[in-house]
Amino acid sequence: MRASVNQKEIVDEDMGIPNLQDEVVGVLSKKEKIYKILEPAFERDLSSKAFDIFLIIVIFLNVLAVILESVKSIGVAYSGLFNMLSLFSIAFFSIEYIEKWSCFVGQFFGEVKLQID
Repeated sequence: MRASVNQKEIVDEDMGIPNLQDEVVGVLSKKEKIYKILEPAFERDLSSKAFDIFLIIVIFLNVLAVILESVKSIGVAYSGLFNMLSLFSIAFFSIEYIEKWSCFVGQFFGEVKLQID
């Protein structure tokens, strides 16, 4: 059994773009939960905020690693650590991209199906 989701339209003051915020009335499906976490966080959405913070930390660590790796002595001494961070980042961002894409495709084709019916 799938719960209903009420959507309120909120206008982003900076961009003037409508944004949809979900008020959950029951249990969300797995894809809906993933979509909600991957979207920019709303005020009381702790899981999405935690994901956003983790994403920022990973990006910051990658920038720091590139800077430190450019110093020859540090790059040689910590090459294994830099390689592990690089592999982790590639895996993390690949999974994030695939999940975002799968949520978007599901929404897109759902909207197309509704318009065809």
